[in-house]
Amino acid sequence: APLTGIISVSDFTRRTGNALGVTSVRNFVVTNGVEVHVVDPVRRAEFRKQYSISNEDIVVTQVCWMVEVKGVETMLRAATMLLRERAGVHFLFVGEGSELLKYKNLAIELGIEGAVTFTGMLSNPTEMGVFDASDIYCQPSIWQEACPLAVLEAMSVGLPVIASNTGGLPEIVHDNRSGILVTVGSSDEIYAALKRLLGDADLRQSMGEAGYRLILDEHRIEDTARKYVEVFIGGKR
Repeated sequence: APLTGIISVSDFTRRTGNALGVTSVRNFVVTNGVEVHVVDPVRRAEFRKQYSISNEDIVVTQVCWMVEVKGVETMLRAATMLLRERAGVHFLFVGEGSELLKYKNLAIELGIEGAVTFTGMLSNPTEMGVFDASDIYCQPSIWQEACPLAVLEAMSVGLPVIASNTGGLPEIVHDNRSGILVTVGSSDEIYAALKRLLGDADLRQSMGEAGYRLILDEHRIEDTARKYVEVFIGGKR
């Protein structure tokens, strides 16, 4: 049937589609939405215990497919720089993928395997306590993300975010407000951003709170559902 419209999950994907001439019909932006959770200290402690992560450590997390475009290698090299200077930081990688074994071996080669955990695939990271157990979230993608759910889920529990300045990420991670944007592929900038956040608990809290407010204002799953209804039922033409 002829297209009557397109729904994009970010303004970036809307602009990209229009620039490529994908269609001449109206292109609506309906951003992804997530449920809002309150951090559960019991779930935080249980998740850390399950993966032998100290309750005293600051946990830096990335949830993604273990593939090149997600920037996991960039993250591991930034972790190496940081761990040369300080202890008490643990890096958590959640997900499965074709490069998982490569990244596990790289962590060993870099000598940081004791401060890195790869969980493999988890059926429901949010409900299983991944974000409860985390203190900082990273999305160092080297491709143009649209509106990644993992970032929104991290922000929904008040985590500050370090993310690549590409694609739709700047629309949800507001630089120096809800997180820190870094150049694509720059381990040095991720290291600097981590060092800044680790050295300032108040900054972590204020950025986390700003991200949480953004979720409440623009990215609740209820709001996303309502916008889809408006598009499909005809309340928005």
